[in-house]
Amino acid sequence: MSVTSSTPWRVESDAARRSSVASFNEFLRATRSALTQSPPPASVHVLMGNEAADADSIVSSLVYAFVHSQRHSEALHVAVLPIPRAELVLRCDVTALFQELGVDTHALVFVDEFPWGVKSNVKVTLMDHNALSNKKIPQLNDLQVVEIVDHHSDLGQHLDAEKREVAFADGNALVASTCTLVAERLKEVASHDAHKLLSTMLLGVIALDSINFDPSAKKVTPRDVKSAEELEETAFATKEELFKWLQAEKFNRAHWGAFTLENCLQVDYKEFTFATAAGHAKKHQRGAY
Repeated sequence: MSVTSSTPWRVESDAARRSSVASFNEFLRATRSALTQSPPPASVHVLMGNEAADADSIVSSLVYAFVHSQRHSEALHVAVLPIPRAELVLRCDVTALFQELGVDTHALVFVDEFPWGVKSNVKVTLMDHNALSNKKIPQLNDLQVVEIVDHHSDLGQHLDAEKREVAFADGNALVASTCTLVAERLKEVASHDAHKLLSTMLLGVIALDSINFDPSAKKVTPRDVKSAEELEETAFATKEELFKWLQAEKFNRAHWGAFTLENCLQVDYKEFTFATAAGHAKKHQRGAY
């Protein structure tokens, strides 16, 4: 259970939560099980966020994998978390969200668990980044990127992808969160029992990324506000309560006090390569929030 505050679920949502979570967990378990079948699936579609593996990358990938499963049944759609399983505990807000909602983390698929050597037609959708660079993936250059859903500066990679939505223009992100882009897609598919859970997770992350929709933070956009209003109609909590709770979990000293220095550097890890004045490539690494 959460150690900072009581969970913000609406009192009347208990039955709906149990049903919605059960439906989503069934999807996760069936997907993970299908990866180990013999023969393997003919076509596998991997959806994966960036190496920082923050709440936006993780939740957007999971929800969009579900959306794809409702639209295209000819392939197995798998959200692959871009970190080893052992590092999930370092994402305090995500683990709190999953634990309190009842999402089965044992059914999740991590980058060190996915069978990258599977004899299937593997295609990749990049979530919350637009250049595939995860060094934990073997045969990285052999993978085909077919879609990008992102809100960061366009690095100009994978220009042959079938779909590229990079919500960034004139030096600014057009949405505060990739989860906003996924929310816009969620409403396009037929209503499903899992949607209330998905709406709750998306709303919580959009609230975090937009700093509770505060205009002074200069992150929130009209698209974030519109999506949040629509998600809140079916979510298990209000956007204000979700923000307050998840923000407290994200920076909870009780969690961070148990981490080693190495753990802290693993959280929100990013690596950048840039050119120096002398024309040499130099790497810059950053970890933690």
